[in-house]
Amino acid sequence: WRTYGAGIGPYVFTPRLIDGGRIQLPNRAAYNPDGTSWGIENVGVRPDYPVEITPRDLIAGRDPQLEKAVQVALEEMKRTPQVMPKRPKFPIHK
Repeated sequence: WRTYGAGIGPYVFTPRLIDGGRIQLPNRAAYNPDGTSWGIENVGVRPDYPVEITPRDLIAGRDPQLEKAVQVALEEMKRTPQVMPKRPKFPIHK
């Protein structure tokens, strides 16, 4: 599981395929500040939470990626609850 290792930069070339889909080819890429590599280019990024998405999910109108993201966010909120800071009184200028 990983991204395909492109997608850095604007997509200028996005031809439509006969099935209605598109191919997106970026025309720019970023490299590491130290100049040693092109970062994720041609390597990709390994996801923290791999999610399988099937054609049946798409037909059913489901978004397993979004569902997993919401699940993880809710679990994180329970694990590390945030306390809202008290808002100070508005200043009254005389």
